[in-house]
Amino acid sequence: MAKHQARNFRFKFLLAMLIGILIGGLCSFAYYHFEIVPRKQQEVEKIRQKYEAELVVQRAQAQRYKNAAKKDNSQDTAYQKEVSTTEGKTFEQQLENKGFVGSALIIKNGQIILNKGFGYADANQGRKNGPQTLFQIGSIQKGLTAALLMKLVEQGKVKLSDPVGKYLSGIRTGNQV
Repeated sequence: MAKHQARNFRFKFLLAMLIGILIGGLCSFAYYHFEIVPRKQQEVEKIRQKYEAELVVQRAQAQRYKNAAKKDNSQDTAYQKEVSTTEGKTFEQQLENKGFVGSALIIKNGQIILNKGFGYADANQGRKNGPQTLFQIGSIQKGLTAALLMKLVEQGKVKLSDPVGKYLSGIRTGNQV
């Protein structure tokens, strides 16, 4: 009788453990499926919406630039026309040899010696780069400004310890920066 009770106890204990494990697994699955997955989907959707909003802003800005260029008749200058002089041929050849993709404008002594596009602006549509091709440069001007500033420091024309107000007037806190 004691053996039977012990076996019965072990059976009920194992059955209770198995049911507990099943219920725990089911609860974990339900939590993951109904809480975690929707939360991750919401986060992905927010990121997608943010990206699409930024893309819309960039496209609108590019369109504004195009519209402004069309309205501004003063932009109908030599800067928009392709120019390749004999003096500019060496630069053109170097750019082509290095596989440069973009637009190049080279001015020497106030005269345009090269104004030409290289490669494709959109290879899928077969649209090539030209002097009028617009590019989104992002924040590249910051790095370029820093490099040019350091060139001036090397030449002794600017000191990094001087306040910005010494070189740029009109900045309210220029003497503190």
